[in-house]
Amino acid sequence: MRRSSLSGVIVLVAIVFGCGPGKELPTEVVHPNEQSGPGADPNGTPPAVSDPAAKAILDRAIKSITENDPGRLAKGKVAKVTYQGGIKTAPQGSELTKCSRTIETIWPGFALVTADFKGDFPNVTFYLREQQGWMKLGSQLDTATSPIEVARVMRDDLSAWHWLMLGLPFSDPNAVVFEPAKQAGATIVKVALPGRPIYVVTFDEVTGLPVKTDYRPLENRVRVRKIFTMSEHKLAAGLLLPTKVELTQNDVLVERWSEPVWEFPETIDPSRFEQPKQ
Repeated sequence: MRRSSLSGVIVLVAIVFGCGPGKELPTEVVHPNEQSGPGADPNGTPPAVSDPAAKAILDRAIKSITENDPGRLAKGKVAKVTYQGGIKTAPQGSELTKCSRTIETIWPGFALVTADFKGDFPNVTFYLREQQGWMKLGSQLDTATSPIEVARVMRDDLSAWHWLMLGLPFSDPNAVVFEPAKQAGATIVKVALPGRPIYVVTFDEVTGLPVKTDYRPLENRVRVRKIFTMSEHKLAAGLLLPTKVELTQNDVLVERWSEPVWEFPETIDPSRFEQPKQ
């Protein structure tokens, strides 16, 4: 089965684009440090209620993101952003293929994510509509991957960085936060959201802003490790947001993004998130 991954098209693009005439598609790609089988989340089990000390860290982050005006969080519920950067498109080598990425979202269950490679590769587009998701490679709809699996991966990844940098998971009444800890120049808490892996989030001690998310999702019954790092925060329409983002998957750099251009429209046409036609 092909893996769909919003973050790391590392396997997906390698399979689709790396096999020319006369080559056979691999049925599975194995990476180091992956763990097969579901098992328990390595980051632990959340308690029934949040730790007040951990909750205070999230409250501080919201104030930092909104410059002490938590009401500004509402604008991030409908958002569009375009980045310039690159995605790893082959399992070997360290080069990232240049592309732009546009993300349109309505928190907490709708998203349209497009990677435009502007070259020999067709666009890769992901759609999320609540409990179902789809993936298109150019004009071709992927029918090999379960829509439920695509949706789950998209929710996991968007919650780890895009929605997280906007502060939305921090204000979610269903979030459980626990195990606050200190390290050099930073504070760490674990954030549990329903139906998602546990996110280990690092906050800068001075600014209170989120700067890293570490989590261990299951993707097609394989446990992987993803780390998003977020840096160089700048104001965008009253929200203090990172301008540089990197993703490593199983210790390999697979994405790098910068130069974000943010828009916060009143609404996005719901039809943009519907299942695409084949």
